[in-house]
Amino acid sequence: MREKRIDNHIVVYDSYNLENKPELQKFLESKKLRQILENIKQDVIMVLGWDWTILRAIRKHYKEQKAFLPINFGTKWFLLNDKEYIKKSSEFVTREYPLLDLKIKTENEILKDIAFNEVVLKDIAWKMLDTNIKVNKNNSFDLQADWLLVSTPAWSTGYNSSLHWPILPHSSNSFVMTYMAAWKPKLQTPAVLENSSKIKIENQNRIHSVIVSADWNELIKTSPWEKIKLIVKKSKFSVKLLIEKSYEDKWDNKVLEEQGFNN
Repeated sequence: MREKRIDNHIVVYDSYNLENKPELQKFLESKKLRQILENIKQDVIMVLGWDWTILRAIRKHYKEQKAFLPINFGTKWFLLNDKEYIKKSSEFVTREYPLLDLKIKTENEILKDIAFNEVVLKDIAWKMLDTNIKVNKNNSFDLQADWLLVSTPAWSTGYNSSLHWPILPHSSNSFVMTYMAAWKPKLQTPAVLENSSKIKIENQNRIHSVIVSADWNELIKTSPWEKIKLIVKKSKFSVKLLIEKSYEDKWDNKVLEEQGFNN
């Protein structure tokens, strides 16, 4: 990932896209880019690429609390503006998205991180997870399943959707906790939780090596028979995305189209 500064703004883009997308190189060198930034009354982080680019930019810059202006120069995307809508005189609306705070405790370390889209717990050898899940203080159950993931509204269209579980509107004040191939309880449905919930996940009984990942980044890989506790809750930080005003309806309709509606 590369960056360039224009006044107090940051422009983020991928080396891969730069080599394979001549229109990106042209845009980076254009007067239009500077004119767009000059027209925005706040300092922003402009992200040029695809969903993976915006995820990495968020992970690096979220504490700065600047708004992100994502523009698509990739393929499929849910969190970027269509570049054809971006004009030098464009007006933008702001959408605020939650982040997940993660705390991972093992016998030897405590690791803290964040996730914008989802956190995933899975067995290294594709064996079944054996977990206890507690939500807030008094609600818990035991689950045996292949994967377990907690998704934000921004990414309920990802793995969560592939597992045929509900897609959350981006404005939803909820998270969705989803399971792959639940064995016990059988036919266990996903849980839609208020985003004020605190989720604790511990492995138990049949303890195998597991991986915890966030936003496609592997955070930790445990040893066999190593107990792990994963705590997930809403972060005090959030992410502001700028959406081109005339593109706002299309942005929202992506979620409906993913559920089979025609636009």
